[in-house]
Amino acid sequence: MHGLMKTIATDSDLPPLGADVMLALIAVGALAIGALVYVLDRPAVTVYLLPQALSFADGHRVWFGGFGDRLPAFAHVYAFILLTVAVSPWPRRVLPVCAFWWLVASLGELGQHVALAPHIVAVVPRWFQQLPVLDNTANYVLYGTFDRWDLVAVGLGTVSAYVTVKRLRQRGWRRVVAI
Repeated sequence: MHGLMKTIATDSDLPPLGADVMLALIAVGALAIGALVYVLDRPAVTVYLLPQALSFADGHRVWFGGFGDRLPAFAHVYAFILLTVAVSPWPRRVLPVCAFWWLVASLGELGQHVALAPHIVAVVPRWFQQLPVLDNTANYVLYGTFDRWDLVAVGLGTVSAYVTVKRLRQRGWRRVVAI
């Protein structure tokens, strides 16, 4: 049995195994909360991939209030950073992962600005229309609403994800790979 287990890196090279599982669970929870905003507060016609049957937004009650306007921007970047770090083969590359997702989320928000959206739509490749999710790119930038507070939420989500990763990775067991 002793020969079946082999440490492939020193303890200082790899993060705690329990931390990666916890990061993934927190990320799924954050995405679920972000999805609730869409299901409870936003009409299905305004949300890509949300069937009318799953929309409980009635226009009279807003479950998340003004907080719900920013929560998805925060939750998406936060969750995508945690998920990427949890499955990354380079566990020490937290800062580049944070920078990448901050850039993606920020560019997505900036792309909705009325001064930029028409220019972006003009260069969106036609083949995007053939691919799920990408087929909505033009509508996203043309009919989305730029909000500088969403950029703030993206920044806070990025910083919060970085802090979450650093704190969780300071505790727990180290990874050992069975060979």
